[in-house]
Amino acid sequence: MSSSPLKQQPLPKSTPDEQLLTSYEVIIIGAGPIGMCMANFLGQRGHTVLVIEKSDGGKTNPRAISMDPGTVRMLQRIGLGDEMQVNLYQMLGGVLISGSCYNEPGTEVHIVNGRARDVKGKPGNWEGLDTQVPMNKNVGRFAGSFYQPELERLLRTGMERFSTNVHVKYQTFITNVMQEQTVVTVNARPSKFRWKKTVGNEYIYEDLGAGDGPELTFKAKYALGCDGGASETRISINQPLKDTFGYYSLDFDEPWVVVDIEVFDEKAIGSKLPVVAQQICDPIRVSTIVPGSRITDGNNGRQYRWEFQMAHGEDPDTMSSAKRLAEPDLIGRWLDPTEYRMVRSAYYTFHSLIAPEWVDNRIILAGDSAHQTPPFLGQGLNQGFRDCSNLEWRLSAKLKDEENENNNMVDHAIFDQYVGENLPEALLWIKGADDIGEMMNTFSLADEKLGRKGLDLMDKAFKGTGYEFPFRPDLLKAQVQSFVLAQPPAKHTDHWNLTISDMNGNPNHPIRHPNGETWSDDILGNGFCILTTSSSFSSNDLSNQNLFHALKHLVDLNVVCVEDYLKPSSQTIDTFMQGQFLKQKAMLVRPDRKIISWGEPNELLEKLSQFLKTPEIPERIPLVETIDHIVKTGVVVEAGKILEAAATTGGNSKL
Repeated sequence: MSSSPLKQQPLPKSTPDEQLLTSYEVIIIGAGPIGMCMANFLGQRGHTVLVIEKSDGGKTNPRAISMDPGTVRMLQRIGLGDEMQVNLYQMLGGVLISGSCYNEPGTEVHIVNGRARDVKGKPGNWEGLDTQVPMNKNVGRFAGSFYQPELERLLRTGMERFSTNVHVKYQTFITNVMQEQTVVTVNARPSKFRWKKTVGNEYIYEDLGAGDGPELTFKAKYALGCDGGASETRISINQPLKDTFGYYSLDFDEPWVVVDIEVFDEKAIGSKLPVVAQQICDPIRVSTIVPGSRITDGNNGRQYRWEFQMAHGEDPDTMSSAKRLAEPDLIGRWLDPTEYRMVRSAYYTFHSLIAPEWVDNRIILAGDSAHQTPPFLGQGLNQGFRDCSNLEWRLSAKLKDEENENNNMVDHAIFDQYVGENLPEALLWIKGADDIGEMMNTFSLADEKLGRKGLDLMDKAFKGTGYEFPFRPDLLKAQVQSFVLAQPPAKHTDHWNLTISDMNGNPNHPIRHPNGETWSDDILGNGFCILTTSSSFSSNDLSNQNLFHALKHLVDLNVVCVEDYLKPSSQTIDTFMQGQFLKQKAMLVRPDRKIISWGEPNELLEKLSQFLKTPEIPERIPLVETIDHIVKTGVVVEAGKILEAAATTGGNSKL
């Protein structure tokens, strides 16, 4: 096993002091993926932004690994999608499997839950070739695995495009954030720190107190807390929960070791290593394996990720060591130490946490500052990007509205709407990840107590057709339907695919049309869009031109005629589209590709004005009661009861 260091990347540079302003429109606290994403969005929209980061930006750990289609499309909106997709590998799905296929040599794999392609064979002899090809426009609808240091490099490079209005201050520690009615004041000081290297090559930021230099003061109209799980910003606006760091807990706290390696031999993929994610329900040790992307700061080999559940009493440093991880009950199950290089290993306690307050006047949270989820559904970073996608256009519109005090076209409640939409969605994914973790534990216990009979019993309990969330979706009060308009031509056709998707981004309702090679998201633009079916209609035909131009300024409103790009066919347009889009003549689509309304274009212009001025705020779910409900009920709880009953009857329990 090699332990050669990763290639050293040059440290990112702060904006020179003489170019810094004393006042900005937005100050972003934290230059992780979420902070940099927001900086790209706001920079692209022309706003003055200061990003403050306590570290030097020199160390990036490859923590997230899964990117869903919505994130791919979001990166396309800030002009970074094509470059990211070069380094994105198509993810073919994931399954829960029994651990017996690894513990009993020659045993065929037994899928106990989930959906994925090409899960055949047995350890050391997985059937089929590695079909994970780099993503491009022809596979844009799929999720993919990625290498986080490469994503952060791309986002940092993206910020540099807007260096005239997006400034960055590294090695700067926030000491205080204060707000008045119309302004936020941020005090900061130079930071003194070190990167503490763990046993497993993980780099941890360690504050060493005040650095040399004077205290700095900056003012802004808004401050965004994108400072992660240790967010001081979150605590400041959730003071009643300061003893729990500003979070409510969903009571999922488990110790795991996470390991990333670089695979040298590509032939091992599809033979020794599976080509789909596996969550292994092993009575000896529950674990997860995820195929990754290229390690661009290594030897360009493939990243593979393992997550091993820690047993009671195991020492974290010992479990994180390369020597222990190479043993036959851990990575040694799959590979010999000569076949890979250890990138890093780290001991984590996986948490399920959510902050009740995300907005306090002019201070707003996004990403891990607002929520944390276990990694079992790969949605931690993706949910943070969904926050960005939902928040950025709201903030931009409000900033532009405040340029003219007499306009008052965008109400501050538009931020409450952001929370009303995204907090329940985050809760959905957190609980979903919790239950996947509990399912793994439950299946492994069933295997231990009842063997194959227990696994089959649990398979029936979980319906055997893929994971279903354990409480009613209407409890989350989903307010809008997602509109996905980014499906490019497949290799075998010259046709476009326009798609309506559900709230989870699962594509359906295809409409095919001839067109050239471009992303259909790009025809909508980065603002609101009135998408019409009439080729004779343009923005000049809107009756209220003053309102149109005002909204063009605020939210970059665009009018697009679908017939300029598409040739609708009744064979390919489903009932929903026929009954809504074609009948109503136009739809109003948000920048994050969610439909607001259907109707006539002039009617939609007025609806957009009302949407901004008097936003409909989703009814806030009773968070404490909801958390209590979903912790105490659901399929996992019920499956546990079934398993307990089965254990007392020799596995003969009836469902």
